[in-house]
Amino acid sequence: MKARQAYPVVLFIFFTTSLVESLVVSHLNAFLPVYLHQDLSVSQKNVPIFLALSTAIEFVLGLPLVPFWGVWADKFSRKWVIARSAYVGALVFFMIGASHSVVMFVISLLFVGFQLGNTGVMLSSIRDVAPAKRTGFAIAIFGLASPLGFALGPLMGSFLVEHTGLGLHGLFLLDGVLSAGSGVLVSVLFREVRPAAPPEGRTLDLALRAVRRVFTSPRIGKLFLIFGLVILGRQMVSPFIPLLVIHLHPLSYGQLSAIGLVTGTSALAGAAISPLAGILGDRIGFRRVLFVSVIVMAASFFAMAIAPSVLALAGLSLLFSAANSINFAMIFSMLATTLRDDERTPALNLVYVPLYISGIIGPIIAGGFARVDFPLVFIAAGVMALIGAWVVYQTRARTAVTTL
Repeated sequence: MKARQAYPVVLFIFFTTSLVESLVVSHLNAFLPVYLHQDLSVSQKNVPIFLALSTAIEFVLGLPLVPFWGVWADKFSRKWVIARSAYVGALVFFMIGASHSVVMFVISLLFVGFQLGNTGVMLSSIRDVAPAKRTGFAIAIFGLASPLGFALGPLMGSFLVEHTGLGLHGLFLLDGVLSAGSGVLVSVLFREVRPAAPPEGRTLDLALRAVRRVFTSPRIGKLFLIFGLVILGRQMVSPFIPLLVIHLHPLSYGQLSAIGLVTGTSALAGAAISPLAGILGDRIGFRRVLFVSVIVMAASFFAMAIAPSVLALAGLSLLFSAANSINFAMIFSMLATTLRDDERTPALNLVYVPLYISGIIGPIIAGGFARVDFPLVFIAAGVMALIGAWVVYQTRARTAVTTL
């Protein structure tokens, strides 16, 4: 039996994979309004509804497959389930980069559903190879990759498009190359990590069993509910922040740089503050930090509705991004520290189910508000975040009776 890889090596491979995935996705999220209007000839009036539908489509096909990726990974190969995500991501971005019509673009997005489901598998693998005293540290470092990618992506992408003549089509093709490269990295360097007791039985039965175990557990259910409410507000707002930048900066020259400033710089600040929030959470409690961060997120949404300038929006986006990073860190920490061993692995494999559900519902709700009055998107998201904060508070109030 081969010795397992040193956990820093596994952490490096997965950190790089997650960083690349977040970086290329951030290009699509940040520049999609410009791409739809300038490259695919969608009218400005119809851009909001296309934004909403495009974001929702990414998750529609992926949601039913979520329970299966974890089962397939544990039953057959974690390595190839993770690599599969990167290779499908490459296909998606090659198709987007080659798209010259809305129909081709929509077809490209349908394949995103086959790309999802890798994060929980990477988390499970990290947990299996990291020493017990280093598990929290390893997961925290891995968690930095995503916000860092979302921070660097818009800044690097706007520079490449505006100063090299690459264009958005070329940028998305480059993203396909990067995604393929991360797939090769996993395929070549990652040594398979098998669970101590691989699941046996029919795949469908195993997937349904994992879903039942997660969604019938009161402890997991409460955490997933909080996660879903918090993410719903984010998913309502995130696709429309670049569009708000365009409203505040109507001149086409420097538009991508303005989007990069608002979405990239703020995400970088969010990535930097996340570890500090983790230290604070260890000292005063994860729920307390989570409650405050959700309130800050709600306040940033309300203020975005009346932002007078791109600079003001950048400052508010910084608050939002910091709160969002803290929310993820606190919820993942609660999952990692409060669940039993038999609950933790299925919960980690299904941890993004609330994200996928919110990714379908949130943009559609926001698109409806945008057609009535654009600022209503941010007001509605703020209300949703406040509901999430109330659920966190109610959960805290009951911890004296039941331990979450």
